[in-house]
Amino acid sequence: MRIPENISQETYCQLWLAANQQRFTNSYTVANIPIIVYQQVFCPSTELTHSTSFLLSKLPDLSEKVVLDIGTGSGILALYSAFQGAKKVIASDLDPVAIANCKENIARHQLDNISVYQGYLFEALSTNNKLFDVIIANLPILEGGWDYLMTNIKKLYDDFLNQVCFYLTHNGQCYFSFASFGNHQVLTALDSSPLTWHMHQTHRFGCCWQVFEATKA
Repeated sequence: MRIPENISQETYCQLWLAANQQRFTNSYTVANIPIIVYQQVFCPSTELTHSTSFLLSKLPDLSEKVVLDIGTGSGILALYSAFQGAKKVIASDLDPVAIANCKENIARHQLDNISVYQGYLFEALSTNNKLFDVIIANLPILEGGWDYLMTNIKKLYDDFLNQVCFYLTHNGQCYFSFASFGNHQVLTALDSSPLTWHMHQTHRFGCCWQVFEATKA
């Protein structure tokens, strides 16, 4: 299913939910990278969402960087980082199905510099992986619809925003996506964050898509 461009935000949300109920495991190409996306894993196809492609467009030069992709899903952000020259990539997700999906895509591309961990946000990391030059997060935006998520969206973003600074190197950067159809009250932790956040935004599918960026001084 391809979502039309000139629609309202409400219609987009309805069509997106319907499309995800109807779709099956399938192959897609995102950022010129062929991937397979399992049925219950978030689909980054540009025909269904703009969150992934907009986030990708705002990432810095990743050459020789150590990158963390939180909420990796199909693994597209981790794969992109590796193809862009990242020295090391860690991909994490709470959902075991997403972990399997990510591992399959890594194997398909025969990439040996991506490690995958299952767990909640930073709890998934091993003791050898604690500081990152770039942290990327494409977390759930709409409440509900994610059976594996054992907490609410507000707590998810509170935990992420309150902890992320401790996992960045000096001058390390963080990027995460959001959108106008999400409840922006879940982002209140931005106000007390030790990082200074800047927002980029664009419009598509009747929605405002956002990428928040911060650099640790």
